[in-house]
Parts: sequence; C-alpha cells; structure tokens
Amino acid sequence: MKEIKSRLPVVLFLAAALATGFLFRSWFASSVLPPPSRMQAETTQSYRYAKLFSETGSIPSLDTLVMHPEGWPTSQNSIFEEYIAGGIHRVTGGDFDSFMRSFSLLFPLFSVIFLYLWMRTAGYDTWIAAFGASLYSFLLPAILRARGGSLYRETVALPMLTALGWLTESSLRDEGDRSGRVSAAAAGVVLFACLAAWKVTAFIAFFLFLYLLWRNWRRGDVGYHVRLSLGAAQIAASLLLPHMRHDGAFFSPATVSAVFVLLPSGRSIWFPVTATILSVLAAFAGGTSGSHVSEVILAKLRFLFSHPEDPGLLSDDARIFWVPGYTSPSPAQFLFLFGVPLLASLPGMADMWRNSRNRLLLWFLPLSMAGYLFFDRLMVLLALALIPPIAMSLRRKWFAVTSVFLILLQSVFPGDLASMVSSAGLDFEDSSSLLGDSELDVFLAWTRDRTDRDDAVLSFWHISGLVSAYADRPVVTHTFFENSENRRTIMRFARTLFLPEDSLVTFMREKECRLLVYQADFLLDRSHSGLIYLAGLRDVPRDAAALMLHYSPDSLDSLEPVFQGPSLRVFSLDCPEPTELQRSFLFQERYRHCCSGYDEARSQLAYPLDWSEHLANRAVEMRDLDMLSGALLLGLQGGLPEEDALTILNDLIQLYIHGSYGLDGLAEDVHSFIWYNGPDPGLSLLLARFYASEGLLPEAMEEYSEVLRLDPSNMEAAEEFHMIEVELRSLMDGAPE
Repeated sequence: MKEIKSRLPVVLFLAAALATGFLFRSWFASSVLPPPSRMQAETTQSYRYAKLFSETGSIPSLDTLVMHPEGWPTSQNSIFEEYIAGGIHRVTGGDFDSFMRSFSLLFPLFSVIFLYLWMRTAGYDTWIAAFGASLYSFLLPAILRARGGSLYRETVALPMLTALGWLTESSLRDEGDRSGRVSAAAAGVVLFACLAAWKVTAFIAFFLFLYLLWRNWRRGDVGYHVRLSLGAAQIAASLLLPHMRHDGAFFSPATVSAVFVLLPSGRSIWFPVTATILSVLAAFAGGTSGSHVSEVILAKLRFLFSHPEDPGLLSDDARIFWVPGYTSPSPAQFLFLFGVPLLASLPGMADMWRNSRNRLLLWFLPLSMAGYLFFDRLMVLLALALIPPIAMSLRRKWFAVTSVFLILLQSVFPGDLASMVSSAGLDFEDSSSLLGDSELDVFLAWTRDRTDRDDAVLSFWHISGLVSAYADRPVVTHTFFENSENRRTIMRFARTLFLPEDSLVTFMREKECRLLVYQADFLLDRSHSGLIYLAGLRDVPRDAAALMLHYSPDSLDSLEPVFQGPSLRVFSLDCPEPTELQRSFLFQERYRHCCSGYDEARSQLAYPLDWSEHLANRAVEMRDLDMLSGALLLGLQGGLPEEDALTILNDLIQLYIHGSYGLDGLAEDVHSFIWYNGPDPGLSLLLARFYASEGLLPEAMEEYSEVLRLDPSNMEAAEEFHMIEVELRSLMDGAPE
C-alpha cells in the first residue's frame, strides 16, 4: 500500500501530461499549423482500410481499386495499424473522420509512458524521468507528423517501439530474475507487434540484434532468455507475417543477425564480426520488394547525401524512393526542427553518458540520428531519442526553466522560427505540390459525380491514393513502393509522359483505363523530386506528350480534356463529347515567361491576387502585353473584383484600338472575363464589332448571336447582325464552286 501511494503522484503527473499534451497538440493542429483536410500519400490507404474494417469487420485480401486491372494483395503491406484504428472505431462508433483525427493525435502520446519507464529502468531519477518524458508531448518534431491529419505507420508503431526499448532494457537489467524473464517474453511479443505495424522496425531490430551480439561479446551479460525471445520473434515474424514473407524477410539483415543471436557465441570477436558482415550482405541478397531501400542508401553514400545533377547516375529504384519523406534533411530543416532540442540536450549529454553508458538507451540516440540523416521522416525517432539527455539537463536548475521555455516557444511560434532560419541564409526545400485543397475538392467532387464507378484513372501515385480513398475509383498506380510491379508502373508512367502521344495511349489501353490525370507539376518541377528527374531526363523532348497535354491539348489525336483546374487537367481516351474548358494561367504558353520557375508558380497559385497586381505593374513597366493579359487571367482565377478586372481589360482594349495588341489575344481576354463574371452583352457587342472591322465575319456573327440571345431587344445589334449576315451570304454566293 505504501508503495502504491508513493507512485500515485507520478501516475497522476503522467496522466496530466498526457491530457495536457493532447490538448496542446489539438490546439497546435487547429490554430498554429493545421494539417491538410485529407490524408496524404500512403496514409490515404491506411484511412481507407481502417474505414473498411470499421464498417465491415474485414479488409479484402485483394484490393481491386489499386494497381488496376490486376489489383493488389493487401497482405503485402503492414496493415496492423488499420486493424487497430478500425477496430477501436468499430466499438466506439461516431464520425469516422473525427475519430481518426483524435486517434492520430492521442495514440503517439502513449510513448510518454513507455519512455518514462525506459528511463527509470536505465537509472534515471523518478521525477527527472517524468518531467523529461512529458516534454515529448510538446516537442515540435514530435508534433508535426502527429497533428491528426494523417495516419502514419509511426502513429501506432512509436509507442510500441518505446515499449520494446523499455522491456529489453528491463530484461537486460534483471537478467536471471523472474521479472527479467517476464520482461524478455513481453519484449518478444512487442517486437512481433512492431514488425506487424511498421516495416522500419526491421531496421531497428537489425541494430538491436547487433547491439546484443556485441554487448554479449564484450560483457557476457545478455541472458539466453532475452536472445531467445527477441530472436524467435524476428524469425517467427519473417515466416508468419504475410508482408514480411513477401519481402523475403527471412534473408534480411534483421533475421540473419537474429539467427546469430540465438547461437552460442563464445568469447571470440570473430563471432560478432562475422554476424555483422553477413547481416549487411543480406541486404543486397534479398528479393526485389525492398531493393529500393538498399539502392537509395547506397546512392546517398555514393553521392554524399546530395542528388546528382544527372538522373541517369541513379537506378530507377533510387530515383523513385529518394523523394521528400525519404530524403536527407537540409541544414535549414535540421536547424529548424532540432536546433532547440539539441541545445536543450547539450548540458545533459555528459551526465547521460555516465548514467547510461552500459544501457541500451544510450545507443538509441546515435541510431536515431543516423536514421534521420538517411530518411527525414524518421525525425519522430530522433525527437524521442533526445528526451533522455534533455531530461538530464533538467537536473541543472539554472538551465531547466530556459530549456523548457525554448521548447515551448519553438512549438508555439514555428513560423517565426522558420523566418529566422531563412533570414540566416538557409533555404527550406519546399516539396509541396501546385495542387491546393480547394482545387482538390473540386477535382474529387467531379470524379465522384461525372465518372462511372469502373472508370479507371491513370495518375501519379500521390493522386492515386486520393482518388481511390475519396472518390472510390480504380487507379493504375499505388502508394505502396514495396511492390516491385507498382514501382515499374510508376516509372513507366513517368517515362511515357515524355514520349509521343501514341505511347501514352498504348499504355492506357494496356492498363484498361480511360482517364488520365495530368498535373502542371510534371513540366514545371525541375527539382530532384519532379517527374522529369524521375523519368531519367534532363530536358523535355520536343515530341513529348506532356508538352501537348500542357500547352496544346487541341493537337492531341486520341485524348480530350474533360476537366481542368488551376494546376490539374483530366483527359479522356476516345471521348465522344469533348468538354469546353476555360483557359488556365499555368497552361497558356503565351504566359510561360510570367513564371520564372516552379517555386514562383506555386506562389502564384497560392497568392493569385497579389501576383496579379505584381504582374500588371511589371507589364506596364516592360510594355509586355501578354504579361498584362496573364495578370488579368490570374486575377480572375483568384477572385479579382469585377471592377479591377474591368480596368485591366479596358487597358487591353485601348491597346488594341491603338494597334498595339492583337485581336486574338483580346478575344481570349474578353471570353475569360465573361467566363468568370457572367454574360456581358456590351463586351460581346464590342468584340463583335472588332471582328467585323477586321473582316472576320463568322466570328462576328457568333458574337452578335450571343448579344441577341442575352438582349433580344437590342435593335442596333440586330441591324448590324443583319448587315453582316447579308454580306457573308453575298460572299458565299460569289465564291467559286
């Protein structure tokens, strides 16, 4: 009873820390840095499978919505978290999207409890461990991927990995005791669950087994019950978990090292050396499902973590996987995310070394740092690993208040901190797409309402996840990279876009899909994460289908545009009824010079009114009439007030009257104005008279017809229409047969 009472304050403190952390993260996600309104990238499938399990109690063995027409066996991926999230919602009920947001916010916070237990097992004082663990709830790099917007694999895996560290540490500490055997058995169960939840666990397990091998050689204190439980869990998972069998995990580095852990080692250094060498070699002897990971690691080492300018120097697998989320952090990103936590941890580094140098906890920090430097999405692990040295820093009263204040300040004002980093001359790599939430809303609504349920869609894998999850339409590509066939399909899609149209059409017929989603990013993004680089090209061929899809869809033979947004177009194969689409700023070749690059294009779509004013002012200074026309169209797309748009249009009309501007360009400007602001008989009449004055009688009659449709009582327009009609008839009668 006395022991329970002594622990009660810590239990209450940790419960309060969880509640406060949840409230803080909820506020952060709503007021500081809101997440996207939908799941992103691979989490779209997590969302869909969790929802399926919640509604039906099962996840189909073959997903027919992705990798059309063959479909994809769902057992090839780790979908344990979908069963957990979907199963809980199946019990609790309620709005599924609201539940997913709360689940994604709350579940990672359980890492706080297991981190506290791990630090206590590693010899930390009770309250130092409690205060330190509670800070994880407020650490910026720990919050960014847990804002409730996406169900990432690490959402569920991180608390379990922390529990694995605690249980392993406990079993090593209590080696030989009954509690140690219980901890070892529990560690094996948790390792199996981690391997089911997140594939990155295999890499963590590999380093865990190497640690056990080398520690046992050096100190001989790793009991067989620890090695048996963890090694058996790894081997059992490689044989029993379907996604690990598919990946050939039995011959993976983690499983090979697990086998050595189970063998009697003796005291020879050659045993851990041999185990390490053979385990590393196993990474290059496995199947093709995980070869992209090996390829990108080798490429990063070869090119010192920087993309080569020539994409041909990288293999297909390296190019497809070396993208945001799996790239290496830039100096700006590293300083922004970890500058404050590292500063807060420095005073405690020496104390942590002295306190934990014979503990597993000590090696979690360098492992996490290495993982983050290779793959920036592993920032969640590094954030967790920095808590123990930060906790040690809290022992220095003169530094405790300062470090806590800086951590909270970083999380409350991330935008200001990012500005400070940028002002220091460090540039952030913006990997966001041109596609915004409002355009995505319209596109998905169009897909649901204007296409049949069996209309398959060919698109880049980012869009495929959204289409399958939110529009319930079959897609050709998939967000799952571990399937080698899917990687080949994505690569073929990238290459085919830069081949002639007939190659693209052949690909679509082969995949039995009618719809093609084209994004302006494909031509404008010349970065290492763009489609041009992925296709292995440095320049766009002149006969590339992408050029026609972007600038001249009328020149296509088999594909017709059926939907258009500011940055996205949908084309239909053999469309019986072509759709009339309004012009869009980024898709007009005459405005190419108005945008100096991909970053500027992103800014123009994000702030169209500001850019419209800027382009209009520049156009006046440079006497660039196409730029002035572009300013009008960009402003119209962004909701420019009618009076302001009319001012620019009147300037263009005056320039035409003075002979400085062509009628074709002016006609496009007038039609764009009418498209966005509604019919205007006065503008249509003016355009009709301009056409008539230049002898373009059919075009003039079309505009006069529009005027009379809108205003049948306009006698002046009726008389002019009749005169044009008579003149046109006489010309036709006098034409030679």
